[in-house]
Amino acid sequence: MRILQIHNQYQQRGGEDVVVDREAALLRADGHEVMQLLRHNDEVRGRASWRLALDAVWSRESHAAVLARIAQARPELVHVHNTMPLLSPSVIHAARQAGVPVVMTLHNYRLVCANGLMLRAGAPCEDCVGQVPWRAVWHRCYRGSAAQSGVVALTLQVHRALGTWHRGVTRFAAVSSPVREAMCRGGLPADRIEVLPNFAETATEPPSDAPRHGLLYVGRLAPEKGLDLLMTLAAQGAPGTITVVGDGPLRGALEAVPGLRCLGPLPPAEVRREMRRARALLLPSRAAESFGLTVIEAFSEGLPAVVSAQGALPELVQAGRTGWVLPADDPPAWQAVLQSVLQSPEEARRRGEAAREDFLARWSPPRHRDALMAFYGRALASGRG
Repeated sequence: MRILQIHNQYQQRGGEDVVVDREAALLRADGHEVMQLLRHNDEVRGRASWRLALDAVWSRESHAAVLARIAQARPELVHVHNTMPLLSPSVIHAARQAGVPVVMTLHNYRLVCANGLMLRAGAPCEDCVGQVPWRAVWHRCYRGSAAQSGVVALTLQVHRALGTWHRGVTRFAAVSSPVREAMCRGGLPADRIEVLPNFAETATEPPSDAPRHGLLYVGRLAPEKGLDLLMTLAAQGAPGTITVVGDGPLRGALEAVPGLRCLGPLPPAEVRREMRRARALLLPSRAAESFGLTVIEAFSEGLPAVVSAQGALPELVQAGRTGWVLPADDPPAWQAVLQSVLQSPEEARRRGEAAREDFLARWSPPRHRDALMAFYGRALASGRG
């Protein structure tokens, strides 16, 4: 197949960027021709605010670029990922105008929530799901700015009115059941949304029998990730060492807590090495996580996970088998489980082995390749939206 991937990359590389690159490599290794039309958020520097706002709603530049790329490469399918803010949903109209079927991966809750997290003031929020998103502007949900939230809300409302997603997208791939359910409640056509989970690279070697020590957090260092809980536990003398890997606005605050070992951002190979050393992965998120890429990466290394019962996390982690699922706001429960994890290495090892089994069955590259090609096949059979 010839596939055109379209994606707006983030300033701080995140899970969506990783998934796009991995999917391209996976398809190419299988003999398919993958072309990419990418924009990077670093391009916003130096641009006038009014120009950025207009481009976010409708980018004439991106529309023309898609038409030109399709005319040149003649892809059989266009796969859209993130379009905000530089690409804009105009890319979907361009593909439809050229007569090429479009599929779109729903990586987060952006089409029903301005910040994509369904989180406001540290608590779950669904005020805009299925509604005109004016509340996002009132509450400054996107980057704490009424103006920027207004641009996002306007983009969503304009393209709902234009039928961009209803008429322009043949099939949607939601990365988890909670994302699919939110999109259905938000008005997207349920019969065209299916769950297609992310995947991770398989560990280069099976997990060793070497003893594991300590606890590990990997991810963005931001308030929505529940890192205040880790700081509370460390301040209360949490059992063992909690290693923190990543970068973000809370990095300085985390580095000031004596009970935390902060390593900053690390290359993927070193992150995997930390996963092979730890006894459990921690993800105390307060947001309705759309997926949990670090969880399945940990599973591939035989590392069980302790997660909050938010979003898709309970869908990934089987409590009692591959990890522990706890309330996001219950420090005593977390303290007790972490104590148990460190005092019962055999139980952690057993759950880690089950986690690796689940990874191979559900989120490995071969499993994703087969599911992705079946998804593409259904889109091609359906034709244009």
